[in-house]
Amino acid sequence: MDNDPSGELRLGHLLQAAGLAQDDVMVIRYTLNPGGLETWSDAMGPNLLTYTRE
Repeated sequence: MDNDPSGELRLGHLLQAAGLAQDDVMVIRYTLNPGGLETWSDAMGPNLLTYTRE
């Protein structure tokens, strides 16, 4: 992975530093908002599965 010309640190940089290939990692990204995941505890365990898709 090349250095980002903007100087930003990106997820790919962290994975590379950890010795992980991007194709071998699954990342789950979510946001907290009213009517959905409202607290960090809502984003744990089975609560998160409702908002997860393959």
